[in-house]
Amino acid sequence: MQFLCEYNQYGRFSFGKISTGKVPGYKFSNYLNDFKEHQKTRHLIAESTLKHYDNELGRFLLFLDQNNFNSLDELKSSSILDYCGSFSSYSSSVRHNAFSTLRVFLRYLFNEKILNEDLSDLVPSLSHKRQCKLPTSYTNEEIDNLLNSIDRSSPIGKRDYAIILTAIRLGLRSSDIRLMKFSSINWVKNTIELIMEKTKELIVLPLLKDVGEAIIEYIKYGRPICDLEYIFVTHLAPTKAIGPSGMSSIVRRHANNAGIDCTIYGKGGPHALRSALATHLLENNVPLPVISEILGHKDTRTTEVYLKLDIPHLRKCGLEVPQFSWNKNNLEVF
Repeated sequence: MQFLCEYNQYGRFSFGKISTGKVPGYKFSNYLNDFKEHQKTRHLIAESTLKHYDNELGRFLLFLDQNNFNSLDELKSSSILDYCGSFSSYSSSVRHNAFSTLRVFLRYLFNEKILNEDLSDLVPSLSHKRQCKLPTSYTNEEIDNLLNSIDRSSPIGKRDYAIILTAIRLGLRSSDIRLMKFSSINWVKNTIELIMEKTKELIVLPLLKDVGEAIIEYIKYGRPICDLEYIFVTHLAPTKAIGPSGMSSIVRRHANNAGIDCTIYGKGGPHALRSALATHLLENNVPLPVISEILGHKDTRTTEVYLKLDIPHLRKCGLEVPQFSWNKNNLEVF
């Protein structure tokens, strides 16, 4: 409906996953590349944010291309307002991200004297506060059903079992599992030592017996023969490291086979396995700083979100319902 409404109002499509390398007739890619290099060298912006610019600013530059702009000198206030108006049907978080990035980009163009006027003031400012959501998690019974649903007789099954078991037992992020290298495993010390993709910090975890055996079984009897340094790879040519969406599909496929709800409001993908470990540790009275170390969090405040899933301990914080006229005889059923 959003695509149809946009086409009806503006006569074009400009939304979806934008990649600078896939947009035909991309006239202004050099400005985006220079902006990313400036942000990287001057402000030390992370690579993940630089990739984010491709999507957010790709929409804007594609908008210019579709409206037959031949030069950025043709940009006017009406163009900026027209582009921002096309976000009217999108959520506040989408608009906040798009407008914030566009504002920085337009300010850069003005400071570099590419634009004669600072158009960043025309971009609406949105107050958006990210709501803290309850993490999705699996129960112990669901985890058992998930592992039992995997056919370990096939090469792909051996791979998926090793991936899911690693996530369940060690609580590693999916990015760290899919990019785990042979050099990440110290077989002498029985440890997994790697630089986490998100925080760029070193984490050292014990290589548990069942996890090690699952990885060895996959390497010896399931992994395709290739020269890649990554342990877990795709099984269809061309063989390569598993992508982020591939990790999610692996967990969701086996969870569906196990009869676990994996809808958008259901258990979710690999991160739910990480939440399950944190919840299990909390229920067994493991101190929060220890859990934070296991999960690789820089601050225990990040780990505190999992306290919301620790139902047994939350019950101890519950207050007795005071007596009122309607419940003094304990006739009210709760």
